Amino acid sequence: MRTTWIDYCKALGIILVVFGHVFRGLEKSGLVTNKALFLLTDSMIYSFHMPLFFFLSGLLFFKSRKSDMALIASKVDTIVYPYLLWSLLQGGVEHLLAGYVNQQSNSHSFIFKLLVSPENQFWFLYALFFCFLTALFLFRIFGKRYFFGIVFLSIIAYLTYQYLPNIFLIGILSRFFVFFFVGYVFSSYFFDKKEFFAFISQTKTLALLLGTALFCQYYYHCILEYTFINNNVASLSLSLLMILLVVSLCTWLSNRVESKILISLGASSMAIFLMHVFATAGSRIFLKNVLNIYSYPVHLLIGTSVGIIFPLFMIKIFDKLDLRFYMHAPVSKWLFKIN
Repeated sequence: MRTTWIDYCKALGIILVVFGHVFRGLEKSGLVTNKALFLLTDSMIYSFHMPLFFFLSGLLFFKSRKSDMALIASKVDTIVYPYLLWSLLQGGVEHLLAGYVNQQSNSHSFIFKLLVSPENQFWFLYALFFCFLTALFLFRIFGKRYFFGIVFLSIIAYLTYQYLPNIFLIGILSRFFVFFFVGYVFSSYFFDKKEFFAFISQTKTLALLLGTALFCQYYYHCILEYTFINNNVASLSLSLLMILLVVSLCTWLSNRVESKILISLGASSMAIFLMHVFATAGSRIFLKNVLNIYSYPVHLLIGTSVGIIFPLFMIKIFDKLDLRFYMHAPVSKWLFKIN
């Protein structure tokens, strides 16, 4: 059974993902004329939108847990498989269109990077799979009774990110595992608490969180002059505050309106994540090279819209053609005969 406010969170998050990638693509193409606005907007979005998805994954980790092997098998099917499939598809297209796209693909190092240092948006799936494995390992070693100690260790890892070995997996886990595990803790303590959701979905609570978040974003970026790449107490606090704001906003909305559009976007967020770059890059190339449109606000509007609509359209096509394995497949059963 789907939870409406979680679908709303995913919908908001995936819209920000697409918008952020479109904006970054325009900046790499030299179409952005206001660099200060780009840097501020980019840092504000990246300060919380990917932590939000790790939080939501940790939130659902508690609900989805069965046996360790069953969970690993399910993540091979729903994370590793689409990671490999769509990395190869997108990497192949980038290699063929090397003269038109921003991201250049080197066929000699592509497979190596696929295994140890993923590029493009697919780093999230790579990191998410290892977040699940890390959580399982820590539970196996310490048990659930010590998960506050695990939260503490994950915070220390986040704060000492720059001092850890310069290895992609270590770096990405140190930066994002804390949000995954906070999601797990949130699920354990608050997910079924009606009083908590009644409080957080109040208009006055939402207004207070919104005002606080806006002030903190201003103070963090304009006074402290930090960006999203800083790993410190301020950045961690800002990310968690923004996640709480999104939860408050989405529970507030879900109590007042049932938006089929947001529910559809949330339910389709993985497909949009996997396919949107094809549409956004194609939109930018067409607008710039064919229509000679260089206005970056126009590119932002059209690119973001196409990046969301195109994957939804492709889902309909795939379903109509009965192409079942474009997003997940029972590879664990094929390989390991796991039921």
